[in-house]
Amino acid sequence: MRGKFIRTSFDTMMEHFVRPEDNSAPPVSEWKCAFKGTTATKGKKKVNPTKADIQSRFINHVMKFKLLGDDYNMMSSPNGSDPPGQKPDAGVYPKLRLPEGWRSEWATTRMSIEFKRRTDQDPFDDTHWPEGVQSVAQEREANRGLTIRSATEIFLRQHRCFMFSLVIFNKFARIIRWDRSGALVTERFNYTLEPNKMCEFLWRFGRMSAAQQGCDPSVVEVEEGSPDYVLMQDKAKPPPPPRRNEGENIEDYKKRNEIKNIEDYKREYFVRSLASGWLRYKTPLHTSHQKKTRSFLICKPYYFDYGDIGRGTRGYVAIDCDTEQFVWLKDVWRVDLPGMEKEGDILKKLNDRNVRNIPTVVCHGDILGQRTVTQDYTDTGEDDPDTMGALKAHCHYRLVEYEIGQALEEFLDGYDLVSVIVDCLIAHHDAYKIGILHRDISAGNILIITTIEGGEACQHGLLNDWELAKELPNPDTPEAQISARQPNRTGTWLFLSAASLQDKYKEIVLQDDLESFFHVLLYNAIQYLRSNCRDVRTFIQRFFEAAMIENGEYICGSAKRTAMKWGEIELPTG
Repeated sequence: MRGKFIRTSFDTMMEHFVRPEDNSAPPVSEWKCAFKGTTATKGKKKVNPTKADIQSRFINHVMKFKLLGDDYNMMSSPNGSDPPGQKPDAGVYPKLRLPEGWRSEWATTRMSIEFKRRTDQDPFDDTHWPEGVQSVAQEREANRGLTIRSATEIFLRQHRCFMFSLVIFNKFARIIRWDRSGALVTERFNYTLEPNKMCEFLWRFGRMSAAQQGCDPSVVEVEEGSPDYVLMQDKAKPPPPPRRNEGENIEDYKKRNEIKNIEDYKREYFVRSLASGWLRYKTPLHTSHQKKTRSFLICKPYYFDYGDIGRGTRGYVAIDCDTEQFVWLKDVWRVDLPGMEKEGDILKKLNDRNVRNIPTVVCHGDILGQRTVTQDYTDTGEDDPDTMGALKAHCHYRLVEYEIGQALEEFLDGYDLVSVIVDCLIAHHDAYKIGILHRDISAGNILIITTIEGGEACQHGLLNDWELAKELPNPDTPEAQISARQPNRTGTWLFLSAASLQDKYKEIVLQDDLESFFHVLLYNAIQYLRSNCRDVRTFIQRFFEAAMIENGEYICGSAKRTAMKWGEIELPTG
């Protein structure tokens, strides 16, 4: 998150982002005594209030003055959260969806709130302006981490375009608006001396629609008992065993039953998604090229990028409402820079040219009107690759694929591992021959697909995630260079080539991708197969995870760089 927080004024925050559909004038005259005594000392000895005191008094004032209106409550969460171990101090919830047992409920909270006892526990520091509002002070950084974790959990558990959070540190406060590009943070204000600011923010927030509060209006919650809910329940049930044909011997019947169960992993993945604490949704996707809207049923993501800033990729085993079959739905905030093609368009080109061992596109498209705005509020230009932490515009995008793969780490033996990677090398070769380079080879992007061929179960490799792929300037020129299009290094650190780790702006070429295939093979072999490496954990740390710092930048660790330079891999001794 360093470099992703942008300071703004209270007035700008209110004018641009906290504008309810209800245009009625706020009752400012009634707020003169709001929050009075929130941070007052206690008793004759004038003991400073505890964090719990400030929190309780603040929430009491909010409810007393009915700042959130008739539809919302502000609640403390003293009894933990779902999941356990992570909770904000308080949250704003719809009255119809209040959490039970005074626990914070990530799936339904509309705004998270953090309280601190002292004024010096501010997660930010205005004195560093204009360089930025982030502070490296240890306690400030820790407190900032709490706000980041709350935002991350809400972005994960809910379908969000953006969200608000509130930080209270004694008599001061800040409002934060988060999206996938970064976060806008107001200057701190004294809500006890200027109660109208806090009151007006909460008054407006309580009168905004769910979409204005940041909820994604393109998805619809699936209510229990509805036809869509029933369909999800039915698809989660295990299929009945096939009936034995007349005259069929027992061995043939068993084999046929085993084959039928081979692809049942898709259903099992879907069953896992129907987890407690996760809401079910119907996700419409309008595709301009198909000129129709298709809908998909989802619950908990099978895969997700845990973070509040960036692409926020989530992968779901979904039900196609048209066919009632399982499909793979990728929900991502793609980087929206000039020259970047949509992943679905790239895959469609590859599908049309019969490239082997890649996903088949069902449909894809941007979600109309859902684009980040934080990048528009900073002088750090999103197109300036030399600026550290440059903010990038992101656009909400969904892609649906026919195939549902298994993770590479589920390979059966060494032959299976090599065979799957060879299949993906074939896909990479086919794509390169028609002038497209993948540019993001990693273990997570190599999947195992099980198919039935000639009555036998067969496993193949599938090269997935073509989001960062780009056309070569001239497919007949193998040495053609591809210029870096994004201001920050992309890809998975463990599998990036040594040369690209040395220079985050290096132009990615064929040799970088081929080296990444080698790293994927070595990583999985050393992790899951027998070898002469006595200390696997140390080797993984030194070769794949390690980094060095040069001129304030992280670069390739020495073990990988040396191996790629001299062609020898050094194993840890002991």
